[in-house]
Amino acid sequence: MMLSYPVPGRDNDTRPGRRGYNFIWYRPTDERDELPWLCTDAAGRCHGTAIPPPLIRPEVIARFQADAQALLAPQIAGIVARIAQPFFQAIFDLQSSQLAWGRVALLGDAAFVARPHVGMGVTKAALDAECLARAIQESGSDLDAALARYDRERRQVGSRIVARAQQLGAYIEARRKPLAARSGHERQPPPETLMREIGSMAVNLKEIAG
Repeated sequence: MMLSYPVPGRDNDTRPGRRGYNFIWYRPTDERDELPWLCTDAAGRCHGTAIPPPLIRPEVIARFQADAQALLAPQIAGIVARIAQPFFQAIFDLQSSQLAWGRVALLGDAAFVARPHVGMGVTKAALDAECLARAIQESGSDLDAALARYDRERRQVGSRIVARAQQLGAYIEARRKPLAARSGHERQPPPETLMREIGSMAVNLKEIAG
């Protein structure tokens, strides 16, 4: 899945020829073998599941650009070819089984991390904070009850958001499987379906709104 869009350039300049351009390319990778290869620098040091962009090896960038030429539309591949210093990051799902301990509460990405397909990172963090503030305000002096309410309400929502993101992104991971072995959400949806699903407002999704 490739997303690309123009953004303001330096000093927020939006004039033609002065704007910047972002692209995001979601690709499946193997966590055991391929990800360590991608995150290993020229000196042979593996940096774990991420690597500072200047340390990305030339052969990794060359493969990235060759894949773009082979897999993407020529217009998008041309944009990729202009990038001298790409960077990447691994995407993981995170679900917390508990959001509050004593006087400590987890919010935002510290509590749940959903794949970007749902576009809920900032929104969910703000709603977490709103729920926590409301629970404290309405609990009087019973902080334990407020945190228990926050834990109960936002853990349910966070789980639904992660499940929704996994559903929308399942077809990307499944590209490593033979087509005949893919089922349900692992089969790539038609473009119009994908755009409609990703563009849906969270409040209208039964998986999230409950």
